[in-house]
Amino acid sequence: TEHAADIAEQAGKAVQEEVLLGMLHKVQAIWAELEFTTLPFKDTRDVEILGGIDDVFEALDESLVSLNTILGSRFVGPIKSEVEEELRQLNTLQMVLEEWAQLQKQWMYLFPIFRGGSDIQRQLVTEHKSFMAVDAWYKEIMKRVRDDPNARRTGIREGLYQLFRKHNETLDDIQRHLDDYMEGKRMLFPRFYFLSNDDLLH
Repeated sequence: TEHAADIAEQAGKAVQEEVLLGMLHKVQAIWAELEFTTLPFKDTRDVEILGGIDDVFEALDESLVSLNTILGSRFVGPIKSEVEEELRQLNTLQMVLEEWAQLQKQWMYLFPIFRGGSDIQRQLVTEHKSFMAVDAWYKEIMKRVRDDPNARRTGIREGLYQLFRKHNETLDDIQRHLDDYMEGKRMLFPRFYFLSNDDLLH
């Protein structure tokens, strides 16, 4: 009976380990297949943006819950390092995607302002130059997405998070200078106080 108890315990352990491995494989299968989608930006022919970001965030949330559940099990031993690596990669992807979504939103707002041959380009020369540098980089990133749409592979490239952070800071800086410029316009023409920035810019 002692042997029977040991065998039962070992069998139970093996079953639990198999369940955890199945959960891990399910997460890995999702990210082997999950791809970014690209959409044309407004009426431009050569500019694309990332679509379906919410769907990727949703898949990330579910996968992170699964991986943390696996790690919380006392039967995780044999696959612990593999699960931890998976978790590290998906956490990185989540951080990159948060910066990506922010940059895309800012870029979409500033694009028509700094690409339209407007008075602002002549007034904010430094900001225009800075925007065009971010613009060129962003288009390069979107080209990479077209070449390899796999969300994980493209999203966890070495140094990508730091680059997104840097370019987001640049766009924040541009936005601040743009706001200051608009405020200056309002001080010269008080009737502009009744108009939003968007109305003033377009």
